[in-house]
Amino acid sequence: MTMISCPDCGKDVSDLAPACPNCGYPVAEEAEKAAAEKEKKKGLEGFVDFIRKQGVVGLAIGFIVGVATGTVVNSLVTDLINPIIGAIVGQGSLDTLTFHIGDAVFNYGHFIGVVINFVIILAVVYFGFKALRLEKLDKK
Repeated sequence: MTMISCPDCGKDVSDLAPACPNCGYPVAEEAEKAAAEKEKKKGLEGFVDFIRKQGVVGLAIGFIVGVATGTVVNSLVTDLINPIIGAIVGQGSLDTLTFHIGDAVFNYGHFIGVVINFVIILAVVYFGFKALRLEKLDKK
Protein backbone atom coordinates (compact mmCIF):
# COMPACT_ATOMS: atom_id res chain seq x y z
CA MET A 1 0.00 0.00 0.00
CA THR A 2 1.31 3.41 -0.98
CA MET A 3 -0.13 6.84 -0.61
CA ILE A 4 -0.96 8.75 -3.78
CA SER A 5 -2.27 12.24 -4.30
CA CYS A 6 -5.86 12.51 -5.46
CA PRO A 7 -5.82 14.12 -8.93
CA ASP A 8 -9.04 15.97 -8.17
CA CYS A 9 -8.58 17.45 -4.68
CA GLY A 10 -4.90 16.78 -3.95
CA LYS A 11 -5.42 14.90 -0.66
CA ASP A 12 -3.25 11.87 0.11
CA VAL A 13 -5.20 8.65 -0.42
CA SER A 14 -4.25 4.98 -0.24
CA ASP A 15 -3.81 3.45 -3.68
CA LEU A 16 -6.04 0.60 -2.45
CA ALA A 17 -8.97 2.89 -1.67
CA PRO A 18 -11.75 2.67 -4.26
CA ALA A 19 -12.45 6.40 -4.08
CA CYS A 20 -11.10 9.54 -2.42
CA PRO A 21 -12.84 9.99 0.93
CA ASN A 22 -12.73 13.76 0.47
CA CYS A 23 -14.19 14.23 -3.02
CA GLY A 24 -15.24 10.76 -4.20
CA TYR A 25 -12.79 10.66 -7.14
CA PRO A 26 -12.26 7.03 -8.32
CA VAL A 27 -8.65 6.63 -7.14
CA ALA A 28 -8.51 2.87 -7.69
CA GLU A 29 -9.29 3.29 -11.38
CA GLU A 30 -6.51 5.90 -11.71
CA ALA A 31 -4.03 3.61 -9.95
CA GLU A 32 -4.97 0.75 -12.30
CA LYS A 33 -4.61 3.01 -15.34
CA ALA A 34 -1.19 4.23 -14.14
CA ALA A 35 -0.01 0.64 -13.53
CA ALA A 36 -1.26 -0.43 -16.97
CA GLU A 37 0.45 2.56 -18.60
CA LYS A 38 3.69 1.76 -16.79
CA GLU A 39 3.53 -1.87 -17.95
CA LYS A 40 2.74 -0.78 -21.49
CA LYS A 41 5.74 1.55 -21.63
CA LYS A 42 8.20 -1.27 -21.12
CA GLY A 43 10.28 -2.22 -24.11
CA LEU A 44 10.13 -0.53 -27.48
CA GLU A 45 6.99 1.50 -26.80
CA GLY A 46 8.64 3.18 -23.82
CA PHE A 47 11.64 4.00 -25.96
CA VAL A 48 9.48 5.49 -28.72
CA ASP A 49 7.55 7.49 -26.11
CA PHE A 50 10.84 8.78 -24.68
CA ILE A 51 11.96 9.88 -28.15
CA ARG A 52 8.68 11.69 -28.75
CA LYS A 53 8.65 13.45 -25.38
CA GLN A 54 12.32 14.41 -25.31
CA GLY A 55 12.53 15.62 -28.89
CA VAL A 56 15.44 13.33 -29.69
CA VAL A 57 14.49 13.23 -33.37
CA GLY A 58 14.50 17.04 -33.51
CA LEU A 59 17.85 17.08 -31.77
CA ALA A 60 19.28 14.58 -34.27
CA ILE A 61 17.93 16.58 -37.22
CA GLY A 62 19.38 19.75 -35.73
CA PHE A 63 22.75 18.06 -35.30
CA ILE A 64 22.79 16.82 -38.90
CA VAL A 65 21.76 20.22 -40.26
CA GLY A 66 24.38 21.86 -38.05
CA VAL A 67 27.14 19.63 -39.37
CA ALA A 68 26.04 20.27 -42.95
CA THR A 69 25.91 24.02 -42.30
CA GLY A 70 29.39 23.86 -40.78
CA THR A 71 30.71 22.10 -43.87
CA VAL A 72 29.20 24.69 -46.21
CA VAL A 73 30.47 27.60 -44.12
CA ASN A 74 33.92 26.00 -43.86
CA SER A 75 34.04 25.75 -47.66
CA LEU A 76 32.85 29.35 -47.97
CA VAL A 77 35.61 30.59 -45.69
CA THR A 78 38.36 28.35 -47.11
CA ASP A 79 37.52 28.70 -50.81
CA LEU A 80 36.21 32.26 -51.07
CA ILE A 81 36.87 34.48 -48.04
CA ASN A 82 40.45 33.38 -47.27
CA PRO A 83 41.72 33.98 -50.83
CA ILE A 84 40.03 37.42 -50.94
CA ILE A 85 41.59 38.47 -47.63
CA GLY A 86 44.90 36.91 -48.73
CA ALA A 87 44.81 38.97 -51.93
CA ILE A 88 44.10 42.13 -49.95
CA VAL A 89 46.97 41.40 -47.55
CA GLY A 90 49.29 40.41 -50.40
CA GLN A 91 49.46 36.67 -49.74
CA GLY A 92 47.92 33.87 -51.82
CA SER A 93 45.60 32.83 -49.02
CA LEU A 94 44.83 33.78 -45.46
CA ASP A 95 46.08 30.37 -44.33
CA THR A 96 49.63 31.24 -45.37
CA LEU A 97 49.93 34.19 -42.97
CA THR A 98 52.48 33.26 -40.30
CA PHE A 99 55.11 34.79 -38.10
CA HIS A 100 58.17 33.22 -36.51
CA ILE A 101 59.72 33.54 -33.08
CA GLY A 102 62.87 31.49 -33.00
CA ASP A 103 61.99 28.03 -34.31
CA ALA A 104 58.28 28.41 -33.48
CA VAL A 105 55.85 29.14 -36.33
CA PHE A 106 52.58 30.88 -35.50
CA ASN A 107 49.92 30.30 -38.15
CA TYR A 108 47.68 33.24 -37.28
CA GLY A 109 46.09 33.27 -40.75
CA HIS A 110 44.50 29.88 -40.15
CA PHE A 111 43.28 31.08 -36.73
CA ILE A 112 41.65 34.13 -38.33
CA GLY A 113 39.94 31.81 -40.83
CA VAL A 114 38.59 29.62 -38.01
CA VAL A 115 37.29 32.70 -36.16
CA ILE A 116 35.55 33.91 -39.35
CA ASN A 117 34.08 30.42 -39.75
CA PHE A 118 32.81 30.48 -36.16
CA VAL A 119 31.24 33.94 -36.51
CA ILE A 120 29.43 32.96 -39.71
CA ILE A 121 28.06 29.75 -38.13
CA LEU A 122 26.94 31.76 -35.10
CA ALA A 123 25.14 34.22 -37.36
CA VAL A 124 23.46 31.42 -39.35
CA VAL A 125 22.26 29.71 -36.16
CA TYR A 126 21.08 32.97 -34.57
CA PHE A 127 19.17 34.25 -37.60
CA GLY A 128 17.80 30.78 -38.37
CA PHE A 129 16.61 30.50 -34.77
CA LYS A 130 14.93 33.90 -34.99
CA ALA A 131 13.44 33.29 -38.45
CA LEU A 132 11.85 30.01 -37.35
CA ARG A 133 10.71 31.59 -34.06
CA LEU A 134 12.15 28.71 -32.07
CA GLU A 135 12.68 30.82 -28.95
CA LYS A 136 8.98 30.35 -28.17
CA LEU A 137 9.31 26.55 -27.96
CA ASP A 138 11.24 26.56 -24.68
CA LYS A 139 8.90 28.93 -22.86
CA LYS A 140 6.21 27.29 -20.78
